[in-house]
Amino acid sequence: MARGPATAHAFKPRLDRLPPAPSQNNEPEFGERTNQSHFTSMRFADAPISEKSKMAIPHQYLTDVQEATLELGLSGVDLLVQAKTGTGKTAAFLLPAIERLAKRRLPPSGNVSILVLSPTRELAMQIQKEADGLVRTHPFSVQSVIGGSDINQQKRKLTTQRCDILVATPGRLLDLLESTDLRRKLHGIQTLVLDEADRLLDQGFMPTLKSIFNFLPNREENPRQCMLYSATLSEDIKKVAALYLTPDYEFVSTLGEDEVNTHQHVPQTCVTVPISDTIKAAVAVLQEDVLEHGNRSKSMVFCTTAMGTSATAQLLKKAGYGTLPQVFEIHSRMTQSKRLWTAQKFRAATSAILVTSDVTARGMDFPGVTLVLQVGLPASSEQYIHRLGRTARAGRSGKGTIILTPSESALLRTPEMKPIPIQAHPPLQLPSVPASDLTKKLQIQAYGAWLGFNTAFIRMMGVSKQKFVDEANRYAWDVLGWADKHVPPPIARRTAQVIGIGGVKGINAVSRVEYPEDEGSSRSDEERERGFGFGSRQPQRSSRPNTGSHWAGQGRRG
Repeated sequence: MARGPATAHAFKPRLDRLPPAPSQNNEPEFGERTNQSHFTSMRFADAPISEKSKMAIPHQYLTDVQEATLELGLSGVDLLVQAKTGTGKTAAFLLPAIERLAKRRLPPSGNVSILVLSPTRELAMQIQKEADGLVRTHPFSVQSVIGGSDINQQKRKLTTQRCDILVATPGRLLDLLESTDLRRKLHGIQTLVLDEADRLLDQGFMPTLKSIFNFLPNREENPRQCMLYSATLSEDIKKVAALYLTPDYEFVSTLGEDEVNTHQHVPQTCVTVPISDTIKAAVAVLQEDVLEHGNRSKSMVFCTTAMGTSATAQLLKKAGYGTLPQVFEIHSRMTQSKRLWTAQKFRAATSAILVTSDVTARGMDFPGVTLVLQVGLPASSEQYIHRLGRTARAGRSGKGTIILTPSESALLRTPEMKPIPIQAHPPLQLPSVPASDLTKKLQIQAYGAWLGFNTAFIRMMGVSKQKFVDEANRYAWDVLGWADKHVPPPIARRTAQVIGIGGVKGINAVSRVEYPEDEGSSRSDEERERGFGFGSRQPQRSSRPNTGSHWAGQGRRG
């Protein structure tokens, strides 16, 4: 049995006794940006760690999660830790793992001792950056294997260079385990960390994780410490903890009641409009936030798919010109460098709008968000709540709004969502918006992605497949601006069959989707890890898609 939660709030100093900000001299910057309100009065100088590690740490004081987990981590016990991004959690799991490694004889250069799994490339890069800083006074080396990078170069580095700490995204790690001798390098693994474990599950990585665990050595023969870090504690997380943590694992939560129950105290509203008016409604809600907060208005707009994110961002840029702050977009079809640049720009902005998918925004802390706007159905109540948790941080105010169609509003009547206090949004004056000028390629991709993601929710919405397809076509014509009002965008026949709508009237199924003007189609490595651009889902060799969503029980079709 896991023990009861340990919390860090007992250690937190009063606001009038907060320690000064960390030194900004020439010390290395940690990858995770830590909010100062999370620092405690405990100094690293007094922590039970080696002088070498103390020399590598740029901060003077521990954060809540670091103080609450340090001694437990050093003891080697398994941990399930609930902590948010921006609280210093990366150092919280890296520091004790490095300290435990430092107390042993230096492993052979071919051994990986610490393995950290991350749901996204961006988060993996942040973890690697922080690990590099922490080991600069130790004889250890850090490598990462992530999607979107040259796999052959990663193979060469693993073969020719020392790697004590390996940071990985699940898809790329499994590729390497199946195609190289990486399994042998992991035979002496001492610490395993699943960071953002809730998002690893939300993104459909559970089958991949199971395969990875099968490659790892038996814990009875080669004991190791396992740490799960998660912002939320869904039933799925508890099941994973029961599967992969020892029965005596420790549970630590550094979230106060107001943070755990963000959805209970942040004002939330729902705008219900026909699908044709979703962009108009989004513009109106964003304009309301500008009226309320002026040049401090900072919004995050969550969409369900990468291509839907791109389309929505471009439509908002055009529709909100002159009335809305600068609009940024971030999704998996962008290059890695562009995604990082965009995240940094939005983080630094006082007033801006970030249109994003859950996948790419995860692991990035954005201060000062005044509004979380969700367009369309979230995959689960946990996802809805986690998105909402992007606002009202560090004692600041914030609010959340979700835009749904009349059919989608059935979401609010599900048992999981009923307890959440979402009120009807006050009547909106919908603005006129200019006609769409999206490329045909993007229109086709966004339409296909919309179909792929939303087919899982047909039963939950209580609509027929025919009505669902009619709604999809209205999305194509009225939102995306598809010009041919008689024939909707094409979708690959096999894809239509896989998601269960192949024979429905109104589906323009073709053997191969050809993009106009020689606009080719390419799928990023990260998308290959997750699926065909359907958000966190991927089509299966079945007529019923696997959503990884708890709406799926209500949303699957017979």
